[in-house]
Amino acid sequence: MAFIGIVVLVLYIAKIYGWVDFAQWISISSDFISYHYTIAKDYLPYLYIGMAAIVIVKMMFISYQMGKTKIILPRHTPGQLLLPAANDMATVHSPSSYLPLTTEMVTAERNDNAHHLIRERHQSEMARHKKEIEECVIAYVVQTMAPYMKSNDLTVLCENIKSWATSKDIALTPTLTSGQLSTLDLRHLAWNIGERFKWSGEQRAVFIKQSFPHEFRDLEIKSIKQNLRQQGNCIIPIDIPEKRDFKFHAWQVE
Repeated sequence: MAFIGIVVLVLYIAKIYGWVDFAQWISISSDFISYHYTIAKDYLPYLYIGMAAIVIVKMMFISYQMGKTKIILPRHTPGQLLLPAANDMATVHSPSSYLPLTTEMVTAERNDNAHHLIRERHQSEMARHKKEIEECVIAYVVQTMAPYMKSNDLTVLCENIKSWATSKDIALTPTLTSGQLSTLDLRHLAWNIGERFKWSGEQRAVFIKQSFPHEFRDLEIKSIKQNLRQQGNCIIPIDIPEKRDFKFHAWQVE
């Protein structure tokens, strides 16, 4: 406003002293304003469009740069917001020494935990199943061999079974029968026991020869292995378990 007032005052003084033709000055000024107004009216929309385009391009560029460096903060549980940076224990108390707990890390941890639980459950189930087989076999051996062995020999035989159920590298302790059983009966016994534990034919032959060295003093491992299921007159028959089962038909252990 002050500037306009000064201009008006200067023009008034110039008119009084005749320095300028006021009417002519007004005409020239009016033509000048009209001319530039016409130019502005014709070209101003293009100027606005150009400025808008520049702003849009700038915003797109800034958004692209932000997208490249954006860090997505994952969901987390209380107490698990940050993890110490690996190999940087010297600066563990510095904010820059912590890494955000990402969704991938949480998922991997959950998968590891699930895998660990499944593995433990499987191992526990396998141990339980092995224990059931062992108890079933021991019960069968006790009831089958009790009439033909002394108590301490029968106890040793059961310990031999438990030992071989764990490792085949353990030397077995010799036992004796009353002499009423033939080697055919003992071979059948070895086959029946080994079938529940999935022993090989040779393992069954070694087990029975080491457990009853006196009875098998005249037979070699190879011969015993080849005749484990030999048919003939016997007291202990071959007992083939049902598919996917381990129980004995002669002595069912519930």
